[in-house]
Amino acid sequence: MRHSDITAPYHGIASHPYLAAITIAPTDAGRFLRMAKDQPEVVILGVDQSTPDAWVLYAGCASREGRDLLESNW
Repeated sequence: MRHSDITAPYHGIASHPYLAAITIAPTDAGRFLRMAKDQPEVVILGVDQSTPDAWVLYAGCASREGRDLLESNW
């Protein structure tokens, strides 16, 4: 399956055009969602829970640098 097939339902919005795909343990997802809620440069677009041990959070980011930081630090 191609990356574009996986991320097709998720896309950035005009104010947050950069898509970050973050694989995270379900136990850490709440912490990430609380962090993102307080950050205006991040918008949660969706959560793929199809794998029980590793969820994929999709976030729209206002900048490429913000996306890179999220993907490298989470």
